[in-house]
Amino acid sequence: MCLDWIAAAIALLGVYIIGTKNKYGFLICIISGVIWCIVASLTRVHGLFLEVVPMFVLNIWNFNKWRREEINKQEVDQSGI
Repeated sequence: MCLDWIAAAIALLGVYIIGTKNKYGFLICIISGVIWCIVASLTRVHGLFLEVVPMFVLNIWNFNKWRREEINKQEVDQSGI
């Protein structure tokens, strides 16, 4: 099964994109998390969920945080403060 290799490659790509200061890297990491959940289920390595699920939640949290900060910055820029 090569899903684990695909999930790892996508995760690394996501982290690289986050490093370039692009919020969409979090979405790529979320896709990787979904694939890792599939891998964990198919291989019955349920301990993997202990890493994947919190990372999934953190990626959603950080994407939303980044988006909110961008919205707040745009509002400040538009108000001229």
